[in-house]
Amino acid sequence: MKRFSLIFAFIIACIVIVNAQSSTTSPYSRFGLGDLSLPGFGQNIAMGGTGIGIRNSYHINMCNPASYTSSDSLSFIFENGVTAKYTRYETLTEPQSKNELNYSYLAIEFPVKRWWAFAVGLIPYSNVGYSIMTDSMEYSASDTIRVQKSYVGEGGINQLILGTSFKFLKHFSFGINASYMFGSLNYIRVVNNYNANGTSNSYMYNFQSTDKIIVSDINFLYGVQYSGNLNKNTGFTIGLIYGKSTKISAFRNTLVEISNSFTTDTITNVDGASDHIVLPTTFGAGFSIYNSKLIFAADYSFQNWSKSTVLGLKDSLANSNRISFGLQFLPDERAYNSYFKRIEYRIGGHYSDSYISLRGEQLKDASLSIGLGFPLRRTKSSLNVSFEFGERGTTDKQLIKETYGILHLNLSLHDFWFIRRKFD
Repeated sequence: MKRFSLIFAFIIACIVIVNAQSSTTSPYSRFGLGDLSLPGFGQNIAMGGTGIGIRNSYHINMCNPASYTSSDSLSFIFENGVTAKYTRYETLTEPQSKNELNYSYLAIEFPVKRWWAFAVGLIPYSNVGYSIMTDSMEYSASDTIRVQKSYVGEGGINQLILGTSFKFLKHFSFGINASYMFGSLNYIRVVNNYNANGTSNSYMYNFQSTDKIIVSDINFLYGVQYSGNLNKNTGFTIGLIYGKSTKISAFRNTLVEISNSFTTDTITNVDGASDHIVLPTTFGAGFSIYNSKLIFAADYSFQNWSKSTVLGLKDSLANSNRISFGLQFLPDERAYNSYFKRIEYRIGGHYSDSYISLRGEQLKDASLSIGLGFPLRRTKSSLNVSFEFGERGTTDKQLIKETYGILHLNLSLHDFWFIRRKFD
């Protein structure tokens, strides 16, 4: 009965996450496709976002689809996560702060054979969410006009991932993630004109432009892992991932209007214009070294965003690089008389050159993370909690520096399938 409850919970959670798109408040989400999300879950996030070279039978690892065969041949795993984020935005003038609460992701993983496994997940690819307003005075020979401009963006792109993995030649695993990408990015620009004292003028025209980009297409990510032993008590895994540059379909709706107190005129109204987005080539490599108590992992990934376009535009995109590392310590998973010895203790960090370059400055992002994995009573399930502290951007060249703290909560539910019980 429990397995059907998990499936039902997965379906309900899918409905919830699609209707409650994860959000952001960063002004940098105006560029490219918005703030990009990482595919890692509870264990990965606490270990700095590493996962390309990690294999774990108790957690789903969508960083590398080759990892799915690491699950037990009778196991069914369900994972979902929630994040709470605080961000402080600093400029050369006045700082501001924002709070966010998001239902982040969900996924299931299950075996078909000892050498074959599947995973299904719904995770965000990118998020757009910003609101910027400027107020200025414009002068002419005959008049002075107060101009207010506002820029608003919202929406995002989700990924519905169907992944599969095959184990072969004893030490190798190969996997594929097929991602159905869908969602919309909405950009609104408004210009309102007033008299110099701020009062409205019935004869001045105001301007509003609304762009909506609708994405719907399939993308693929490939992964391979090799596992072996360094000695009797220590093992290792080396992993690679690759995603080919892909042109995905996009449709653009554009509405431009001008108005005053007497009339509203439509300047442009284009509905469903066919276009495309070119996603970058993705490459990543990682490894992990482990024994019964420790896991150490490190990753490197690269994406050539400089050759990508969004509706034919480069949009301040640059090649991105990311380095991450993580450590997990488990004192004794069989110490049933001591709960604290069965807690997983994690730490990690990352440094990246983001895919956004503004005014000749490529944005940097760095963070440190710590986390705990609390085992649930009499099961292999766990509640994973982690906190991430980091910085992105700079106040140089009139840009914005973001200092953030993120609390991640992840629930990993583990059940055994295909076992005929004598008593139910």
